Amino acid sequence: MRTEDLVACILQAHEALGRERDLSPRNPAINDALSALVHGILEGGPPDAAECVLADPRVRAIRGELVGRLAIAEGEMERCWSEMLSARASLEAADLADFIYWDCYRNLVTAELALLPADLGIGEGQSIAFVGAGPLPLSAILMHLSTGRRVTCIDRDPGACSLACALCRKAGLTGIGIACASGASWDYASHPVVFIASLVPEKAEVMRCIRRRCPQAVVGLRSAEGLCSLLYDPVDETELKAMGCGLLARTGYNPRVINTTLLYEAAPAHRPAGAPAEAIARPLPDRSIVRPRPALLRPT
Repeated sequence: MRTEDLVACILQAHEALGRERDLSPRNPAINDALSALVHGILEGGPPDAAECVLADPRVRAIRGELVGRLAIAEGEMERCWSEMLSARASLEAADLADFIYWDCYRNLVTAELALLPADLGIGEGQSIAFVGAGPLPLSAILMHLSTGRRVTCIDRDPGACSLACALCRKAGLTGIGIACASGASWDYASHPVVFIASLVPEKAEVMRCIRRRCPQAVVGLRSAEGLCSLLYDPVDETELKAMGCGLLARTGYNPRVINTTLLYEAAPAHRPAGAPAEAIARPLPDRSIVRPRPALLRPT
């Protein structure tokens, strides 16, 4: 895609998000505009496309508003899909692969788990925490299915928590817990691993809470780089450094993944960076990208 075409796609998506009242995928105008936007951003265009597009005055003028509207649209999309999946006569974990961005989630989670230090274990009574899991907690579900560990989803939206509970119950995912609470005040004492979603606005406050309650925790913060920063706000790394958090690693570029994840120590303990996560992760086979088989996705 040419740079000018990509700019036009961004402007069209912004216009549609401002014009339409229904921002869910049930609205063909929103579905078409946002599908084109995501496709254009992942395709990228010429080598200098990101720099040129982000510097374009028309894009700079709308970026903040665009990201805000996209956050609303993403929430509507997750609610829509959660309701549709839960409404099925029967639902198994393998059926969640019908979600249009399943591959993106699965590839990101695989990369995230591969970053975790090899000496990092999750003991009895502990779980992975996922802050901002939303009504369609696919990342948390993938983490549970890949590791066999319990995952606690934390979200302050009661409606989102209700939908997530219904979905997990329908799919028989007993290893997923749902907590309706603010991530900035949660007790992380039993969570040696924490992931924070891209749309959580108070990431620094959540990190401060983790540092108080579980300073030895390893924390993955989802961010965005390059053109993907038109979809999500990047993590403020300067603020985290000033706070005293230690950066361990970050996920590499993958054209099939939108987000970048930064792995931090809440309070540095000088862990080895980038060590394989043999103690915690058992990545799903590649064939699960197309459609996972139930046998591969049963909790262990």
